[in-house]
Amino acid sequence: MTFALLLPAFTLITARKAEAQVETQPAMAVLEFADVSKVPNKIPGLGKTAATALRAELEKTNKYDVLSEDTVNRSMGDLGFQPPVTRVEDQIRLGQQAQAVTVTSGTINNYRVVDQGGGKVGQVLMRIEIRDVASGLVINGAALSASSSVRVGDITPEALINEAIAAGMFNAVREIQSRTLSSATVLNTLDNTALINQGERVGFKKGQEVVVTRGREQVAIASVTDLEPDSAFIRVTRGLKGMQPGDRVRVIFSVPEVKGDFGKGGSAQVQGKKSRGNNTALIAALLIIGLVAILLSSGRSDSTAVINNFTAQAELDFTNVDVNGGAGPAVRLRWSPEQFFTGGNAQRFAYQIWRNDVPNTPILIVDGGQTEAVDRNDGRSFNWYNFGGLIGGTTCQFSEPPSEGPVSPAPLVAGTQYQYSIELVYKLSQLDLPGSGGSTGGGTGTTGLSTGGSTGGTTTSTGSTGGLTIGRDVVEMLASTTGGRETTGGTTGSTSGEAGECYFATARVAGPTVTPLAQPVLRSPDDGAKLDVSVPRTFQFISAKARAGGAIVEYVLQISTDPTFPSDRSIFAGEPLRDGAGPNALLSTQPVDLRTVFAQFPGAKELWWRIGAKSVSDPTPPTGGYIFSNPRRFGPATLH
Repeated sequence: MTFALLLPAFTLITARKAEAQVETQPAMAVLEFADVSKVPNKIPGLGKTAATALRAELEKTNKYDVLSEDTVNRSMGDLGFQPPVTRVEDQIRLGQQAQAVTVTSGTINNYRVVDQGGGKVGQVLMRIEIRDVASGLVINGAALSASSSVRVGDITPEALINEAIAAGMFNAVREIQSRTLSSATVLNTLDNTALINQGERVGFKKGQEVVVTRGREQVAIASVTDLEPDSAFIRVTRGLKGMQPGDRVRVIFSVPEVKGDFGKGGSAQVQGKKSRGNNTALIAALLIIGLVAILLSSGRSDSTAVINNFTAQAELDFTNVDVNGGAGPAVRLRWSPEQFFTGGNAQRFAYQIWRNDVPNTPILIVDGGQTEAVDRNDGRSFNWYNFGGLIGGTTCQFSEPPSEGPVSPAPLVAGTQYQYSIELVYKLSQLDLPGSGGSTGGGTGTTGLSTGGSTGGTTTSTGSTGGLTIGRDVVEMLASTTGGRETTGGTTGSTSGEAGECYFATARVAGPTVTPLAQPVLRSPDDGAKLDVSVPRTFQFISAKARAGGAIVEYVLQISTDPTFPSDRSIFAGEPLRDGAGPNALLSTQPVDLRTVFAQFPGAKELWWRIGAKSVSDPTPPTGGYIFSNPRRFGPATLH
């Protein structure tokens, strides 16, 4: 069984953490509400009153790190915003400025004072949104009406409405805290429909609206259609990209819209979104057939679907000076996050980077949250993770990352062509492995997959722990509308305790060849030299290679009126020089006619020069095309 089998996995521990984050947000910015009512002679300051009341109720719960009003106001001042901040993009910017995880905003939709029971009552209609700053999505909120107590005597309308707002915020916070929003992972897709790995047991409900994400990128909005205890189907209602296995699904709360008019007895008239779409037995069958095909296939042959756009580019290491006084060689490596680990960095444990001159151990290890690294001669030593050549897997052979070492990789040699490769070390919960049976403890036995039943076939292995049987039972299951999955055999163990983690490595993905170079070091003419422009002049420098043979390096002479060499005030003088010499060879450009050079910069009394170098065989040149020396100046011996 190959790595593709593990792609639908999603850990129960991660899911529980995600749910907890909806209920307990670390840093929340509460913004002044917007008074959108059409009340004549509006009471001033109600938006600020509402924010203050909500902030007080949230603080009482001890579940929210509510930023102070002063902190929010300072952030608004830094951005030049004035309250109320109503545009979503501005709210997100404000949240980022205040370093908040969520931003809470709201509207006062209507308010009034009415006679009741021989006194007066204040009534208010409000709507509250809690928005996640990172994704920009609304993750919780409330739409409600609230009333003050019946007050007699000399009482102002402002006091009654303020009391109603305070009462409303008390009820709103209780409502917000009562919600637990579920999450899951896409197992398989068909057109605009997807099968997910969680269902009614964790809180999904038919008609719920969900957001589908890939990493921190939104893919689609969908709604839950068919539902089972441990699985469900969702259908896209608004798509930005096509769904794919491994995408993350999370319930979002659509705060109902509040109508401007009061209902009977002062209630809020709210309007929510209607659920859309229904699945059919045919869609359910096709989705499960597709999932079975993944389980029984040999996996994806294209490993770049796991680690994408792996590139290597030569650059200079200015922290490391070579024997000639120039910056040492370095290679910057970049890659794109893999598509199928949308659980985030909790599943991406580490990247191990290999170099072709060191075949038995990696030369770099970086955290799974990174997307770039630099190979340089820094004398590093580290432990690495040795999976013994195993790629992926369906059983838990490593409950801890198999550390080995320490190792100290061979240094980079300037002028030598290298090829790098990269692999991902990832972790999954044992619950996500085939045949886990949904248990969180107890015995596991052997995972089984067989193709038998009435259709015939070959048994690949016999399982004692919730193996998946592909045969007559599954054919009958596919004809139903449940979309369920049948397991047979074995004991599943206790459902108590924490699920263990398992560690795996992907296949390595190779990048292009790259040739790091040392910084060319200028030798002649000296800095600030006055040159006879009537005589052609060569410019001398030390080779960018540290070893004889190897790469052919192209050198160019660049001249400018500015030491930063802007493109509109710079030229390349003479023909490029291609040379295989090294190491530390003294090289010279072809003779350069300085009168022609100065003629291209009328009025210049001083010019700057530098040497650029690159390997002619690298498919990806260094940033900017060349690795450049430090510059020097020269001028004419006499004004021309």
